[in-house]
Amino acid sequence: MKTRLALCLVLLPLTAGLNAEDAPQNRAAAAEQVEHPTPETILAAQVSEIAASSTMPRKTKEKRIASAVRLAVIAATADVKEASRALEIALGLATVAAQAAPHFAEAIRDAIISIPSIASIEGALPQLQTAIKEGARAATGEPAVVEFASPPPRPPQNPEFVGGSGDVVVSPSH
Repeated sequence: MKTRLALCLVLLPLTAGLNAEDAPQNRAAAAEQVEHPTPETILAAQVSEIAASSTMPRKTKEKRIASAVRLAVIAATADVKEASRALEIALGLATVAAQAAPHFAEAIRDAIISIPSIASIEGALPQLQTAIKEGARAATGEPAVVEFASPPPRPPQNPEFVGGSGDVVVSPSH
């Protein structure tokens, strides 16, 4: 036991010295990312941190990842007027989130498709699922890592404009 400890104490400074040669390059790359964070890098960091947590149950992780993804997409598309550009941004964020947490693909899909501005775009769901599959494939290297077991949720309808059955719409001019 003492020999192993002595050997570790002798080799520890040697390995630290070898890693120090690479450190300036690594620090420069890390500093550049910190100086210029993008929505993608921020979302990837948040999602990977949540997914890596060992103290949270899976359901809690799903809810937190979905919340982080939903907020990121809403914030990134808030001022975008063109539907195609909003979908492009959402697809990019979906890919990044799936790369950070490929085993939470369904939660990522459900979070984005529950945003009414994205859900209202024709053909958004298949494109979103493809982007998530590609992101998960890039992270794991496995082609069929993502299988969507459940259908996506329906986006909430705005009760101000769409009434339920039996509702009577009264004009304010009457």
